[in-house]
Amino acid sequence: MPRSFSVASGNLPDGLSLSTTGVLSGTPTESGSFTITVRATDANGCSGVGASYVLTITDNTPIISDFGAVNMSVCVGSIATFTATIGNVSGLYNYTLTNGIGTPTSGVKNSAAFSQNLTLAGSGTQSFTLTINANSQSTSATTDVTVSPFPVASLTNNGPLSCTMTTVTLTASGGTSYTFIKSGEVIGTPGSTNTIDVAILGNYTVRVANATGCVSTTTTTVGNIVATVNVNNPSTTNGVQNVAFSQNFTASGGTAPRSFSVVSGSLPTGLNLSTTGVLSGTPTQSGSFPITVRATDINGCSGVGASYVLTIVNNTPIIDNFAAVSNVVCSGSPFTFTATVSNVTGTYSYTLTNGINTPTTGTKTSATFNQNLTSVGSGSQSFTLIISDNSQSAFVTTDVTVNSLPTPSLTNSGPISCTLPAVTLIALGGNSYTFTTSGGIVVGTPGTANTVDVTTSGTYTVRVANATGCVSTTTTIVTGTIPTITVTNPATKSGIANVAFSQNFTASGGTAPRSFSVVSGRLPDGLSLASTGNLSGIPTEGGSFTITVGATDANGCSG
Repeated sequence: MPRSFSVASGNLPDGLSLSTTGVLSGTPTESGSFTITVRATDANGCSGVGASYVLTITDNTPIISDFGAVNMSVCVGSIATFTATIGNVSGLYNYTLTNGIGTPTSGVKNSAAFSQNLTLAGSGTQSFTLTINANSQSTSATTDVTVSPFPVASLTNNGPLSCTMTTVTLTASGGTSYTFIKSGEVIGTPGSTNTIDVAILGNYTVRVANATGCVSTTTTTVGNIVATVNVNNPSTTNGVQNVAFSQNFTASGGTAPRSFSVVSGSLPTGLNLSTTGVLSGTPTQSGSFPITVRATDINGCSGVGASYVLTIVNNTPIIDNFAAVSNVVCSGSPFTFTATVSNVTGTYSYTLTNGINTPTTGTKTSATFNQNLTSVGSGSQSFTLIISDNSQSAFVTTDVTVNSLPTPSLTNSGPISCTLPAVTLIALGGNSYTFTTSGGIVVGTPGTANTVDVTTSGTYTVRVANATGCVSTTTTIVTGTIPTITVTNPATKSGIANVAFSQNFTASGGTAPRSFSVVSGRLPDGLSLASTGNLSGIPTEGGSFTITVGATDANGCSG
């Protein structure tokens, strides 16, 4: 019949158990001496307890103590040394060291002082496990190691060294601490400052450390483009005032293009030095002008040439005391311009103009300039004298007031006749009048009176002056005369009373027709004098009758 087994007293080691069938089995996980008693119970409930059973469990499991890395924080790629104390082994034992990422490191050792070097990869906190196998037993221990990445080091410079940049700055990045090195020597002060200025060309190294102390290095090369620049002055050192001038400064050395500038001294007005080295323009000053010129290449390297002395000669004619002998003239009057001309050689050319009329031009040799002109137009006129010599010109101006001539008119009230024995000359156009005959004899009194009476025919002239004193003349012709009328009596001087009588008076001189009339005396009754000069009728009385007869011509002249 089946019996059921159970532990009556005592304790089994952990890992072992007693089955109801009486099987004591399992894997004990603790060592020591374990005393138990076992009860067996049959199918009817009857039981019995056996004698004391002492089970001894021996512990052959290796013991790992003090497992760890010598440095618990390392840089990636660095060698880490893991150490531990191995106990409860005899002779050789097997080991495996792994972080579960890379290939495990395995081997055999026999020393209780375990030591193993590993080159670490990856980054971050990594858990390493050491497993020891001996006596068919194994045990494991773990430790953590922090693997830090190297900084990504960068080193640049703002070079190259040049004439305008005598120092360049090295700039590093990628970490928290920087050490700059040149030719194996530390330069500057290592620390958090990531820049340093250097003045020597060559290779520079920076040692960059991050917060974990991991270090990377990198290099940069500082170049040098310093050059010597030489300036060459033009060979031509003379120019002429007011004449175009152009010469080139050149340079050698350095890197083209080069820029030119005046370093010291002053150029004459009108000349300029371009950045390309061309000295050009038209100088308006004379004299000696020393300058020095700098040439600067594209990299800022420069050189200064020797002193360049430019001499500008003044060949410009000089005109002094230009004026009209009289600066107020009447239109149409001659007037004279004078001046003193100097700084000319031999014959010089001149132009005299008021910008209105055709210029007067010519050549002269005398330093005393003298030129006559006839004034035209009116008002204030600016006259310019231009003197040209040696390819140079100079000009001066002076003002002349040209007053207008009066516009005279002269009329007469003639012609002279027997009814108008005196005619009036009437002048206009001015404020002063002088009347003269054709023989130059003044008629009347010169002055403001603009009329005068004349009794003789002929040509009369009036000289009219205006307020500026300018004079014009004009003429008028007085015509007409007073003729002599001569009456001729009839030759027959007698008649018979009561007998028809007829005789004619005639006249000469004057202008026909003429009209006759009895001027004095009395005719006998029956006779009358017709206006035609016919004395006719039948006298009714006798006697002697004395009369005078007058004749009047068509113009009223009588005799």
